[in-house]
Amino acid sequence: MLNNDRELDMLVAIVAQDKGSKVLAVAREVGVQGGTILHGVGTASRTIFDYLGLNDKKKALILIVGERDLIIRAAEHISEKMEFNKPNHGIAYIENVLNIYGSHFSNGEGEERGEGEIMYNAIYTIVERGKADDVIEAAEKAGSKGGTVINARGAGTHETQKVFNMVIEPEKEIVLVISEIDRTRAIVDAIREKVKIEEPGNGILYVTDVRETYGMAK
Repeated sequence: MLNNDRELDMLVAIVAQDKGSKVLAVAREVGVQGGTILHGVGTASRTIFDYLGLNDKKKALILIVGERDLIIRAAEHISEKMEFNKPNHGIAYIENVLNIYGSHFSNGEGEERGEGEIMYNAIYTIVERGKADDVIEAAEKAGSKGGTVINARGAGTHETQKVFNMVIEPEKEIVLVISEIDRTRAIVDAIREKVKIEEPGNGILYVTDVRETYGMAK
Protein backbone atom coordinates (compact mmCIF):
# COMPACT_ATOMS: atom_id res chain seq x y z
CA MET A 1 0.00 0.00 0.00
CA LEU A 2 1.24 3.48 -0.83
CA ASN A 3 2.22 5.81 1.96
CA ASN A 4 0.77 9.25 1.24
CA ASP A 5 3.42 10.87 3.50
CA ARG A 6 6.15 9.95 1.02
CA GLU A 7 6.93 11.91 -2.09
CA LEU A 8 5.00 10.17 -4.83
CA ASP A 9 5.20 10.51 -8.58
CA MET A 10 2.96 9.09 -11.27
CA LEU A 11 4.19 7.76 -14.59
CA VAL A 12 1.73 8.08 -17.46
CA ALA A 13 2.56 6.11 -20.61
CA ILE A 14 0.46 6.43 -23.77
CA VAL A 15 0.77 3.68 -26.37
CA ALA A 16 -1.26 1.81 -28.96
CA GLN A 17 -4.26 0.17 -27.34
CA ASP A 18 -2.85 -3.35 -27.65
CA LYS A 19 0.48 -2.42 -26.01
CA GLY A 20 -0.79 -1.52 -22.55
CA SER A 21 -0.13 -4.90 -20.94
CA LYS A 22 3.36 -4.99 -22.46
CA VAL A 23 4.21 -1.65 -20.86
CA LEU A 24 3.25 -3.02 -17.45
CA ALA A 25 5.28 -6.18 -18.03
CA VAL A 26 8.32 -4.05 -18.86
CA ALA A 27 7.75 -1.90 -15.76
CA ARG A 28 7.67 -4.98 -13.54
CA GLU A 29 11.21 -5.80 -14.69
CA VAL A 30 12.46 -2.89 -12.55
CA GLY A 31 10.25 -3.55 -9.53
CA VAL A 32 6.89 -1.97 -10.31
CA GLN A 33 4.13 -4.01 -8.66
CA GLY A 34 1.21 -3.01 -10.86
CA GLY A 35 -0.68 -0.22 -12.52
CA THR A 36 -3.93 0.77 -14.14
CA ILE A 37 -4.72 0.62 -17.87
CA LEU A 38 -7.14 3.22 -19.19
CA HIS A 39 -8.88 3.63 -22.53
CA GLY A 40 -10.01 7.11 -23.46
CA VAL A 41 -12.39 9.15 -25.55
CA GLY A 42 -11.05 12.64 -26.21
CA THR A 43 -13.25 15.72 -25.95
CA ALA A 44 -10.52 18.33 -26.22
CA SER A 45 -9.64 20.93 -28.78
CA ARG A 46 -6.58 20.22 -30.90
CA THR A 47 -3.96 22.01 -28.82
CA ILE A 48 -2.57 20.65 -25.56
CA PHE A 49 -4.06 17.20 -26.07
CA ASP A 50 -2.41 16.77 -29.46
CA TYR A 51 0.92 17.46 -27.78
CA LEU A 52 0.24 14.83 -25.14
CA GLY A 53 -1.07 12.25 -27.62
CA LEU A 54 -4.49 11.93 -26.01
CA ASN A 55 -6.84 12.54 -28.94
CA ASP A 56 -6.60 9.08 -30.52
CA LYS A 57 -9.42 6.81 -29.29
CA LYS A 58 -7.27 3.77 -29.95
CA LYS A 59 -4.63 4.69 -27.37
CA ALA A 60 -4.13 3.08 -23.98
CA LEU A 61 -3.01 5.12 -20.99
CA ILE A 62 -1.04 3.33 -18.29
CA LEU A 63 -0.83 4.88 -14.81
CA ILE A 64 1.87 3.77 -12.39
CA VAL A 65 2.17 5.46 -9.00
CA GLY A 66 5.19 5.07 -6.76
CA GLU A 67 8.12 6.67 -5.04
CA ARG A 68 10.20 8.98 -7.22
CA ASP A 69 13.30 6.82 -7.74
CA LEU A 70 11.25 3.81 -8.84
CA ILE A 71 9.12 5.86 -11.20
CA ILE A 72 12.16 7.40 -12.91
CA ARG A 73 13.74 3.95 -13.35
CA ALA A 74 10.51 2.61 -14.76
CA ALA A 75 10.09 5.52 -17.17
CA GLU A 76 13.61 5.18 -18.54
CA HIS A 77 13.28 1.40 -18.87
CA ILE A 78 9.90 1.59 -20.60
CA SER A 79 11.12 4.32 -22.94
CA GLU A 80 14.10 2.19 -23.98
CA LYS A 81 12.28 -1.13 -24.33
CA MET A 82 9.25 0.33 -26.10
CA GLU A 83 11.48 2.49 -28.35
CA PHE A 84 9.75 5.76 -27.54
CA ASN A 85 12.57 7.52 -29.40
CA LYS A 86 10.94 6.35 -32.64
CA PRO A 87 7.91 8.15 -34.07
CA ASN A 88 4.49 6.79 -33.08
CA HIS A 89 5.88 4.20 -30.65
CA GLY A 90 4.46 5.96 -27.63
CA ILE A 91 5.16 8.67 -25.10
CA ALA A 92 5.48 8.92 -21.35
CA TYR A 93 5.61 11.69 -18.81
CA ILE A 94 6.11 11.87 -15.06
CA GLU A 95 3.86 13.91 -12.82
CA ASN A 96 4.49 15.01 -9.26
CA VAL A 97 1.44 14.55 -7.08
CA LEU A 98 0.44 17.93 -5.67
CA ASN A 99 -3.02 17.81 -4.12
CA ILE A 100 -5.67 15.17 -3.47
CA TYR A 101 -9.31 16.05 -2.79
CA GLY A 102 -12.01 13.66 -1.63
CA SER A 103 -13.57 12.19 1.46
CA HIS A 104 -10.83 9.58 2.00
CA PHE A 105 -7.99 12.08 1.85
CA SER A 106 -6.77 15.39 3.24
CA ASN A 107 -8.36 18.73 2.45
CA GLY A 108 -5.98 19.19 -0.46
CA GLU A 109 -3.67 21.75 1.09
CA GLY A 110 -0.51 20.23 -0.36
CA GLU A 111 3.05 21.44 -0.53
CA GLU A 112 3.84 24.41 -2.72
CA ARG A 113 5.34 23.63 -6.11
CA GLY A 114 9.05 24.28 -6.47
CA GLU A 115 10.54 26.53 -9.09
CA GLY A 116 10.93 25.04 -12.55
CA GLU A 117 9.70 25.10 -16.12
CA ILE A 118 6.38 23.40 -15.46
CA MET A 119 3.79 24.74 -17.90
CA TYR A 120 0.86 22.40 -17.33
CA ASN A 121 -1.01 20.55 -14.63
CA ALA A 122 -2.98 17.36 -15.07
CA ILE A 123 -6.29 17.31 -13.21
CA TYR A 124 -7.77 13.85 -12.60
CA THR A 125 -11.34 13.49 -11.36
CA ILE A 126 -12.68 10.01 -10.55
CA VAL A 127 -16.48 9.90 -10.35
CA GLU A 128 -19.40 7.53 -10.72
CA ARG A 129 -20.21 6.54 -14.29
CA GLY A 130 -22.49 9.14 -15.83
CA LYS A 131 -20.97 12.07 -13.94
CA ALA A 132 -18.10 12.72 -16.34
CA ASP A 133 -20.14 15.18 -18.41
CA ASP A 134 -20.67 17.31 -15.29
CA VAL A 135 -16.91 17.41 -14.74
CA ILE A 136 -16.20 18.38 -18.36
CA GLU A 137 -18.91 21.04 -18.31
CA ALA A 138 -17.58 22.62 -15.12
CA ALA A 139 -13.99 22.54 -16.36
CA GLU A 140 -14.83 24.13 -19.70
CA LYS A 141 -16.83 26.91 -18.05
CA ALA A 142 -13.75 27.65 -15.94
CA GLY A 143 -11.45 27.88 -18.95
CA SER A 144 -10.48 24.31 -19.83
CA LYS A 145 -9.98 23.50 -23.50
CA GLY A 146 -11.48 20.05 -23.02
CA GLY A 147 -10.72 16.73 -21.42
CA THR A 148 -10.54 12.99 -21.88
CA VAL A 149 -13.05 10.61 -20.31
CA ILE A 150 -11.43 7.28 -19.56
CA ASN A 151 -12.57 3.96 -18.15
CA ALA A 152 -10.29 1.74 -16.12
CA ARG A 153 -9.68 -1.97 -15.86
CA GLY A 154 -7.33 -3.83 -13.54
CA ALA A 155 -3.82 -4.53 -14.75
CA GLY A 156 -3.65 -8.02 -13.26
CA THR A 157 -5.62 -10.71 -11.48
CA HIS A 158 -3.44 -11.15 -8.40
CA GLU A 159 -3.18 -7.62 -7.08
CA THR A 160 -5.74 -4.99 -6.21
CA GLN A 161 -5.41 -2.17 -8.71
CA LYS A 162 -5.63 1.23 -7.08
CA VAL A 163 -4.76 4.82 -7.77
CA PHE A 164 -3.87 6.56 -4.50
CA ASN A 165 -5.42 3.69 -2.55
CA MET A 166 -8.77 4.11 -4.33
CA VAL A 167 -9.96 1.09 -6.29
CA ILE A 168 -10.89 2.05 -9.84
CA GLU A 169 -14.03 0.02 -10.43
CA PRO A 170 -15.86 -0.55 -13.73
CA GLU A 171 -18.61 1.76 -12.48
CA LYS A 172 -16.17 4.66 -12.26
CA GLU A 173 -15.08 7.16 -14.87
CA ILE A 174 -11.89 9.17 -14.82
CA VAL A 175 -11.81 12.61 -16.39
CA LEU A 176 -8.36 13.91 -17.32
CA VAL A 177 -7.98 17.63 -17.99
CA ILE A 178 -4.63 19.11 -18.97
CA SER A 179 -4.57 22.70 -17.75
CA GLU A 180 -2.24 25.61 -18.21
CA ILE A 181 -0.94 26.40 -14.74
CA ASP A 182 -2.63 29.78 -14.45
CA ARG A 183 -6.04 28.20 -15.10
CA THR A 184 -5.72 25.23 -12.75
CA ARG A 185 -7.15 26.75 -9.57
CA ALA A 186 -10.30 28.02 -11.26
CA ILE A 187 -10.89 24.69 -13.01
CA VAL A 188 -10.35 22.67 -9.83
CA ASP A 189 -12.68 24.89 -7.82
CA ALA A 190 -15.36 24.66 -10.50
CA ILE A 191 -15.21 20.85 -10.58
CA ARG A 192 -15.22 20.58 -6.77
CA GLU A 193 -18.33 22.74 -6.57
CA LYS A 194 -20.16 21.04 -9.47
CA VAL A 195 -19.80 17.44 -8.28
CA LYS A 196 -19.50 18.16 -4.52
CA ILE A 197 -16.26 16.19 -4.43
CA GLU A 198 -15.75 16.49 -0.65
CA GLU A 199 -19.04 14.75 0.13
CA PRO A 200 -18.69 11.01 0.94
CA GLY A 201 -18.93 8.75 -2.08
CA ASN A 202 -18.76 11.52 -4.66
CA GLY A 203 -15.27 10.71 -5.86
CA ILE A 204 -11.75 12.02 -5.77
CA LEU A 205 -9.85 14.78 -7.52
CA TYR A 206 -6.09 15.16 -7.65
CA VAL A 207 -3.70 17.54 -9.37
CA THR A 208 -0.23 16.81 -10.68
CA ASP A 209 2.58 18.69 -12.38
CA VAL A 210 3.48 17.53 -15.87
CA ARG A 211 7.28 17.39 -15.89
CA GLU A 212 9.77 14.81 -17.28
CA THR A 213 8.69 13.60 -20.71
CA TYR A 214 9.75 10.69 -22.90
CA GLY A 215 9.02 10.36 -26.61
CA MET A 216 7.41 13.75 -27.04
CA ALA A 217 8.38 16.02 -29.90
CA LYS A 218 10.47 18.89 -28.64
